[in-house]
Amino acid sequence: MIAEAHVYGKNTCDTTACFTSSMAPIAAVVPMIFGETGETYDSSDCGSSYISTFLPWADGHGVGCERGPGMQGATAACSSPTTAARLRTHGRRT
Repeated sequence: MIAEAHVYGKNTCDTTACFTSSMAPIAAVVPMIFGETGETYDSSDCGSSYISTFLPWADGHGVGCERGPGMQGATAACSSPTTAARLRTHGRRT
């Protein structure tokens, strides 16, 4: 069994404090992966500040991140070079 979450800015749980209270207990019991993510679920922000916040949290809690097309942004409209570059850089570090 593996737990999977879709993590986007503007979700109900979009802070590391919320991740710690809601996702860390699950990740302590079963493997967890962030399978789809982006700056916002509605493509209103195509930067990389949100991604830059949650990737270190994931690393620190043993949570994996899928680095596929779903990690480019919420929609094709938000497949920004900044977001893609941030994910590529993170992928090389882990």
